[in-house]
Amino acid sequence: MPTVIQTSVVHLLCATSLFVACRTTGVGGNNYHNNSHVSSIEMPLPDKIKSLIGPGKITGSSFAVTPSRCAAGVTGTKIEPVAKPVDAAGLSAVNEKLAQGCDYTFVLSFGKLDTAGTKLEKIYLTNDSDGIRTMIEAAKTYVPKILVNIVLHVTGDGKSDLRIDDQAISVPSDGGPNPDKPQLPAGDYDWRVDAQLSDVETYAFTGNNYGSIFYQDVMSHTPVASRDFQGGLSTHAHETLHGLHSVMRNKTPASDAFFYFEQGKGMYVLEPKENLKDVKNHIGASFRALAQSRYDLYLVTQTNSWTNTLYIFDEWNAYVATTRSAVESKKSGQWDPSQNSDPIEGVVDFMYFCSASILSIKNIDPDYLKNNKQFKANFAMIMEQSSKWYNEGKKEPLWGPSKAWAKMQNFQTAADGAPVRAAVKELMGDAWTLRVLGF
Repeated sequence: MPTVIQTSVVHLLCATSLFVACRTTGVGGNNYHNNSHVSSIEMPLPDKIKSLIGPGKITGSSFAVTPSRCAAGVTGTKIEPVAKPVDAAGLSAVNEKLAQGCDYTFVLSFGKLDTAGTKLEKIYLTNDSDGIRTMIEAAKTYVPKILVNIVLHVTGDGKSDLRIDDQAISVPSDGGPNPDKPQLPAGDYDWRVDAQLSDVETYAFTGNNYGSIFYQDVMSHTPVASRDFQGGLSTHAHETLHGLHSVMRNKTPASDAFFYFEQGKGMYVLEPKENLKDVKNHIGASFRALAQSRYDLYLVTQTNSWTNTLYIFDEWNAYVATTRSAVESKKSGQWDPSQNSDPIEGVVDFMYFCSASILSIKNIDPDYLKNNKQFKANFAMIMEQSSKWYNEGKKEPLWGPSKAWAKMQNFQTAADGAPVRAAVKELMGDAWTLRVLGF
């Protein structure tokens, strides 16, 4: 198994908030700028990479950008791969501007520069292979700054020349989740503005991450005793995230729950008045028929022992972990389809269930929705992650038969789901709901 170095090295600095075009992809819509506006890109090196640079080690780098799926009227910026010298001070190859309004693929390689200084005669670290090239969605280019994780696989030459072993090496982000306020269109909602994020302790993890950055992330922020390795990797991530949530929840005496985001950050949310048993009454009959097994388990049977509404949010976030870890593993070529035939559909069930809970909370604890910004931020955080990884999963032909697609269509369009969609719009606003959920 190749060594993986996770490096948060890309910063996009956007110059404007002017929106002139829009297109819809998958669940939500993506907003674009016209070609007169650009994003600047820099690439500082994390310490792990710096330690591998020097005579007889890494002496050169190659960086390339390819645009795709551009908005109408936008000509994307293409940067052809050119090898350049590299030293611990930074990458001279990367000081470019990219036209906003396109998805971009980033390819980064490190290696031994030839004597002419024009190409890498040996490649030691690279993300230049199918499934691990780094994609930047055009929708992200309207925020002031984005931290992007590039996963670099160590080649055979890298192992022999740099003497790197086969264990995964995770280099922590140099900035964590984006702390800046995105420049969203008027009326849209940014959960980062309201969210009060808490830090999660880091723990050593040197096991197999199956090619999933998030799997590595979850394991690295969960104590050994709370990790769960039953079943396949997506189940590991799901159950271990429950363990992480439990550890953090038990750190406070308050009646609250904890929800992990990524990169050592998450948020506490106070519980509303207990009313989980009522949530089932707000699920449309047509969706219930599609999600009968999880409806029966989580909204009927489990409510006999779990009465707090945020219990299903804990499950929701765990199903995000199921989907995300599976998709990342599939893209890295390390997914075993026998482990979970459909790791996508569960997250859609909870997108609907937790949206329906808004109606239940509104009935019994209306002031909670009016005054609790942390609940709103958490709902948005998990829903945006759900939408993102649902869309990524939909790109994989392996999961073409998933039940998720019919469930999402029902969520978006079924007549008996109209009250649930209206509740989401009332809480989150029309702009956010259209962008994230497509209705």
